Amino acid sequence: MFLGVPSILGVWYFGWGLQDATSGQRYLGTGTCSAFFFLAVYLLLTTIRSKIVLYADRIEMHELTATHTMRRDEIAGWRLGGDKSQGALVLHGKPPTSKIVSTAWTYSADAALDQWFDGLANLDEKELEEAIDEIADDYTLGIDEQERFERLARAQRTAQVLNLAGGALCAWGVFYPRPYDVVIFMLLAAPWIAAAAGWRFDGLIRLDGRASDLKPNLAVLFLLPMAALTLRAVFDYETVGWKSQTTAAFVIAAMLFAAQWVAYEDVRTSRTGLLIFLFNFLAYGYGAALHINALAETADMEQTRYHLREKYVSNGRHEVKLAKAHANAPDVSSAQVTRYFYNMLKPGDSVCLAMRPGALGIKWFMAGPCPPGTP
Repeated sequence: MFLGVPSILGVWYFGWGLQDATSGQRYLGTGTCSAFFFLAVYLLLTTIRSKIVLYADRIEMHELTATHTMRRDEIAGWRLGGDKSQGALVLHGKPPTSKIVSTAWTYSADAALDQWFDGLANLDEKELEEAIDEIADDYTLGIDEQERFERLARAQRTAQVLNLAGGALCAWGVFYPRPYDVVIFMLLAAPWIAAAAGWRFDGLIRLDGRASDLKPNLAVLFLLPMAALTLRAVFDYETVGWKSQTTAAFVIAAMLFAAQWVAYEDVRTSRTGLLIFLFNFLAYGYGAALHINALAETADMEQTRYHLREKYVSNGRHEVKLAKAHANAPDVSSAQVTRYFYNMLKPGDSVCLAMRPGALGIKWFMAGPCPPGTP
């Protein structure tokens, strides 16, 4: 329900309800929401189908498409990937196979389950004890244990506040980006604030980790504003060419990645996390490049005339296909226009693109009527 209902609303919004989106924006929004909808259906069916069956010598985990079995004498330990109502039960096997099986934890523990797991190592508790000992023995965090754990408590409070702010900022940027410049500036700043917090607390805050970790993480502040920034760039700008924006995106992404690499040990040491972070850094680079390019430029716009070849409405969007009026005009084959301008147009009419060079050299434009005197 948490994913399914918003996803259905999102499919409607991007597919039929959003009146001012290009076809690319429509496909991106509809595809993303559809993916979340199918994920919600999968999770629902998995929850209905999943069950744990206990035997004296083994345990079976029944999933939607598979059943996993592990003998009791093969289990080196177990963990819950979160709290007992929302996590995943994970069983770690003994060497040499070191087999790992897991299932979503949607159950209430009872006496039979507690008795079956009695005597097996709880890896969450073991890691928590190790983490407590690590902080207690880390002289770089303070002169004594009290000061060290007080600093940990400050890091936890800071992470909680920043993550709440990150979630609110994401919603603000996606659903009501007003005033626009302020919202975009805050979305741009959020990942850098996450880097500064990681550096400030020197290893006490992470970007990756389980919900049961003693050390807090800033994944919400880092990821959600980044996603909102990228969506706003896709929705708000039409650009010409790809080389300049790709170059700018890589440069900005590299700068942010370097900052996070310095600030967070888990970015430096997690191989899987590295791939995830690289993807998100590139997404941030793209969104940041387009916004900085548009909001920081001071050059005047240049009107370029095109001829209307065709106009059409697709799911409420008003789009036009264009032909060059001049041989040296930029290659732009289609654009989005307002409903009022669309209703005025007929084949052969002129459509002007207000071209801007961009502060980072990324050409972008808005389509509309041609001002008097436009060649």
